[in-house]
Amino acid sequence: SSQGPDSLTASESGATKGKLRATQTSLEFSQTQTPGRRSAYNWLTGSSVDTLADYSLSSESLSSLLVFDKKTERQAAARKPVGEGFGLRRLTASTDEVDSRTKADHERRSNILRLRRRFLKDQEKVSLRFAQKEIQQQRQRKEEKADQRLRKEAQVTLYRSYRVGDFPDIQIPYSSLIAPLQALAQGDPILAKLLFSSIFAGILQEMERKHSPEESVRVKEELRCNMNSFLSKSTLCFPPFIACVQDMCYRHRELQQLDPANISSTCLVTL
Repeated sequence: SSQGPDSLTASESGATKGKLRATQTSLEFSQTQTPGRRSAYNWLTGSSVDTLADYSLSSESLSSLLVFDKKTERQAAARKPVGEGFGLRRLTASTDEVDSRTKADHERRSNILRLRRRFLKDQEKVSLRFAQKEIQQQRQRKEEKADQRLRKEAQVTLYRSYRVGDFPDIQIPYSSLIAPLQALAQGDPILAKLLFSSIFAGILQEMERKHSPEESVRVKEELRCNMNSFLSKSTLCFPPFIACVQDMCYRHRELQQLDPANISSTCLVTL
């Protein structure tokens, strides 16, 4: 009979081998703390508060939590519509210095805009300065062209030089002398008057030497009529031309019989 319980226990252990056993409700060791005492320090969480325990809230907390239970009872406030660029720009407080990159970008953009405004103002000044410079250059080029034209008109070009001394040039054609004198007369009206008077006197003298007296008188009479026609029909009355005609008639006695009215009128017009 003393071996009965032992054999029963052994038979039960053999029957339950390989199966799960239920958790024991009655502990086989004594508890270190009483159920109503504060729990010990938890080395994993670093706190002495039991996170798995159930806590009862106070009446004040319950009254403050009633706000969340009345969401449906509160009337929704009217909200303003958002703009098109909502959410594209990052919102930051004016005193927030945490995001240094955003602040640096903002300062860089401000500097770029400031420099752009300054460049635009400078561009207007530069355009005005270049316009004034271009006007000054155009005026200078115009003055240089005028000076160059005056120098060209007053310039005398040496076309040919003749030998002098023991073996001078003696066979010089008249055309070689008349061509440069003609070019010189085209540039100076006073010189043209003197040259034309000299040539006219030389031709008239040569005519008297080679032609008969009757022929010379006829030619001189035609010249006198032409001189009167020049004075009466002249409209511009260019002073060098009128002076040349009067000088040629004054130097030759046969041509002095001119109309006094034509002489006085042309002299008054040329003044």
